[in-house]
Amino acid sequence: MAGKKARAEAGLGVLLARANAQFSQKLLARFADQGAREISLAGAIVLLGVPGAGARISDLAGRAAVTKQAMGQLVRELAAQGIVEVAEDSSDRRARLVRPTQNGLALQKRLAAAEKAAEDEYAAALGRKRLLKLRGWLERLVAAPD
Repeated sequence: MAGKKARAEAGLGVLLARANAQFSQKLLARFADQGAREISLAGAIVLLGVPGAGARISDLAGRAAVTKQAMGQLVRELAAQGIVEVAEDSSDRRARLVRPTQNGLALQKRLAAAEKAAEDEYAAALGRKRLLKLRGWLERLVAAPD
């Protein structure tokens, strides 16, 4: 009884953090199932968000809500692994574009399959319609202005 009451009284931040931790663990397990052990969770999340044409480090940092310096470090690690390459942006010589390498594109496909498998587990637990509603609510929350 006390456990149920404690869970019911958990704040939204605690619940979101727990859900994030749980989903992250599911993702890591599915990455391993896909043979994608060579990348960290943070690296995988970044790689999944890099389009084939590339993205600027500042844009990746903004999407991940981290500093450009932190994203730059993560990109350097991914580049050292041969997962992404960093090139000059032809539209702005000061900017750098991050693009997946051939290995990175193949890894993106495996990671996307792993992410879908983790989402399918939630769909099985909640129902597809509820999961889609949850996704919509979360998208609204993260899109809301500060």
